[in-house]
Amino acid sequence: MKSSQANRLAGMSDAMGDTYVRSRHTAEDFRQYLDGKGYSSIDTPLLEETELFVRKFGGELTSQLYTFLDPGGHRVSMRPEFTSSVIRCFVQSVDTLSIPVRWQYCGPVFRYESTANDGDRQYTQLGAELIGGEGVESDVEVIALALESLENTGLDGLSLRIGHIGVFQDLLASIG
Repeated sequence: MKSSQANRLAGMSDAMGDTYVRSRHTAEDFRQYLDGKGYSSIDTPLLEETELFVRKFGGELTSQLYTFLDPGGHRVSMRPEFTSSVIRCFVQSVDTLSIPVRWQYCGPVFRYESTANDGDRQYTQLGAELIGGEGVESDVEVIALALESLENTGLDGLSLRIGHIGVFQDLLASIG
């Protein structure tokens, strides 16, 4: 009798040894850095109602969602990113929060890529959200956090480009 071998799903990977240690160390450094900047940790459910993601992305991301009916008949999806879930949590908790809210997160996200692309389908997303901040100072804070956190990983030679479609539209409007 032949034994059936269970294989890892395409686009998924195992983390072990040095790879696992480096990944955990990077995530912990990131968390500590953001803790020091006043960003509290948040974790949101791995599964959310599919509508939450469809509302944000429309059809663009819908084809990449891992979506299914749960045993109760609800259409749910594995989170493809954190921001939608973080904003949902904010909206549901706004009455108990002090604005602005500074949250950080780290965890798995899932996006289906065609097998022809042979890409990863499970990622670890590290991020931060500043919700309710006003003015350019809030934008500068988040951009500085992104750069400083990357520099803290030991990366060098980083560059940043900031664009805004409004500038381009104004330029086109000015020349007709």
